[in-house]
Amino acid sequence: MEKFPQDLFRKIANLSRKQKVMAIIILIISLLLLVFLGKKSLLKPPGTAPASEISPTPTPILVKPIIKEILDYIETQRLNDGFYNYLAHYNEQCEMKEGEMVCPYQGEWTFPQTNAWTSLAYLSGYQVLGEQKYLDLAKRDMDRLILHCESKPEDCLWVLVQAGKLYQETGDSHYLDFLKKEGGMLLGTQSSSQELLLDIEIRELAILYGVTGDSRYLEEAQKRLKLSEDNFNQREFLYKTEEQFLYPQKACWQTLAKIELGKQTEDKTYFEEVKAFLDKAKVMANFERFPHPIEIQPCMETYFELAKATGGRKYYQEGRNLLEKFVTTFWDGKDAKLIYGEGGTIFNPYPARLTYAQKYVVLTDGSYSLYLLSYLEEE
Repeated sequence: MEKFPQDLFRKIANLSRKQKVMAIIILIISLLLLVFLGKKSLLKPPGTAPASEISPTPTPILVKPIIKEILDYIETQRLNDGFYNYLAHYNEQCEMKEGEMVCPYQGEWTFPQTNAWTSLAYLSGYQVLGEQKYLDLAKRDMDRLILHCESKPEDCLWVLVQAGKLYQETGDSHYLDFLKKEGGMLLGTQSSSQELLLDIEIRELAILYGVTGDSRYLEEAQKRLKLSEDNFNQREFLYKTEEQFLYPQKACWQTLAKIELGKQTEDKTYFEEVKAFLDKAKVMANFERFPHPIEIQPCMETYFELAKATGGRKYYQEGRNLLEKFVTTFWDGKDAKLIYGEGGTIFNPYPARLTYAQKYVVLTDGSYSLYLLSYLEEE
C-alpha cells in the first residue's frame, strides 16, 4: 500500500500525452469524490435521522455561554422582596397619539409565580454547569414562592411542574409536602376555562399521580384531558398547514400533558397521539406563525420529552433545530443584540411586528428558554 502513489505516478509517466491528461482528470475527480463523501460521513453522526425526516439545521449555538448570560440577566431582575420584574422595558413602549404620549403598560409588573420559572432556570443551570450556587438559588426562589402561597395557595395552582422538578432533583420532603398540599386544592378546584391553564393542570395531575400513586389524580387528569380534546379545534387562532391540518396556537401545552400521562401510566397511546400531531403540524415550517415564545416553547419541550420517552432521535433533532432557530430569533444577547442586548428574551422580535407594545422582555420566557437549552447534548 505504501508503494501505491509511486507505482501510480510511474505508470502515468509511461502513458502518451493524451492518455496522461485523461488519467490526471480521472484521478482528480476520484479524489474530489472521496473528500466529498468523507465530509458527508462527518456531518452525519451515528443515530441521526435521515435528512428527509428532519428540518434543515439552523446556525449552531454555544449552549453554556448563553445559559450563563441568561442566568446573570435573571438575577438583575430580582427585587428586594425576593420576587422579580416579570416585564422589562415596558416604559419604552409609549407613543404619541394625537399630541399625547400613550403608554399602554403602567405600574409594576410583578407576579409571585415568576419565581417558579426562575427556580426552574437556576435548577437547569445547575444541571448543565454543575455549580452548587445555582441549585441554592433555585431553592431560594421556590422557597420564597412557597412562603407566599401559605396564605394564598390559589397563587400556586399552576407551578407544580417546576416544583416537581426541584423535588425530583433534591428529594426534599419540603417540596413533596408543597406538591401534596397544592394537589389537594387542585382536585377540589374546577378546571380552568383558559385552555393553556387547563393543559397545565392535566400535566400537573399526571405528575401528582406519579409522585403519590393516588388514582384520584389520574382520573381527574384523564377527565380534564377529555375536556381539552373536545375543545381543541374550537380555540382561538387556528393554524392551517398546506395539507389543511388545523391546530390552535397553544396546541403544544396539550401535547406536553399527553406525554406526561404517557410517562406516568406507561401507556404508549399518548406518545403515538403526540407523534401524529407533530408529524402533521410541521412546527418548523410554520415557525413564524407562532408570534410569541409562549406558543412555540412548549412545542420544543414536546419534541425533547417525546425523544426522551421513546428514544426517537428524529424528535430530538427536530427539537434542537427548532430551539436553535428560536434562540437566534428571540434571544437578545450581548453579542447577538436584537434591541437591548441584555440577555433577555424579546416578546416579539420580528421587525415588521415591532410596535411600541411589543418591545418588552418577559422574564418567564427567558427562564423557559434556559430550561430548554438544558436538553441539548454537547456536540
